[in-house]
Amino acid sequence: LNSREKWGILLRDADKPDKLEMVKQVAQPEEGIMAAFNVLGGISLTQRLWLWQTKRMVREADRISDLEGAKDIAREEGFNDGAFSKAVETAKNLLKLNVLTPEQISQTVGLTLEQVHELEGNLH
Repeated sequence: LNSREKWGILLRDADKPDKLEMVKQVAQPEEGIMAAFNVLGGISLTQRLWLWQTKRMVREADRISDLEGAKDIAREEGFNDGAFSKAVETAKNLLKLNVLTPEQISQTVGLTLEQVHELEGNLH
């Protein structure tokens, strides 16, 4: 392995307990890599636990953010469903009054002409 590959192994695997022996063997022939290995090995358990806890908190914050985004979408879709229901109700009432054409009702309530015709067919 060349020096760059050895550094890559150190940086990739130095925090993996099951790979420490292999990393040490790779690092030993090179003084600079071995010094870095010793420094990384000297990081206290408290610091490692802090790092692990921080990563865990970030993942949880991301999960909560995703949930909030989903709730926002659901609220928006609920509002759209409510607006659609109101438009259907208004269109039915206008059809019953028989004062506007289906085209005028479509433009007034925001439904498609096909939707208004379908409502009209259901009323008769």
